[in-house]
Amino acid sequence: MFWTRITPLRHYITWPVLVLVLCYSYLGFHMLSSRMGMWQLHDYQTRIEAAQSKLDNLSEQHESLEKQTARLRSSSLDLDTLDEEARRLLNVSQPKEIVIWLDESQ
Repeated sequence: MFWTRITPLRHYITWPVLVLVLCYSYLGFHMLSSRMGMWQLHDYQTRIEAAQSKLDNLSEQHESLEKQTARLRSSSLDLDTLDEEARRLLNVSQPKEIVIWLDESQ
């Protein structure tokens, strides 16, 4: 008789606990694996780092091009530099000239 009284009470306690466990499991699963979940955070950080390095490279190229255009302005135009750049780009030299091209990476 003692067990018959506890059994219905046990059923009343286990259903809410089971529902809570299922709800927390559902929410925990989606917290980790959803589109905005914790596992996606690492992917977003990796993409941000890649975009930042690409931005740094483009900024360096932009600065380099700005320095080149600053040298070609009329206020600071060096005719020798202009002549060298034109000959290098057009591959033109006079017949009696000797041109020695140096590797710029060294």
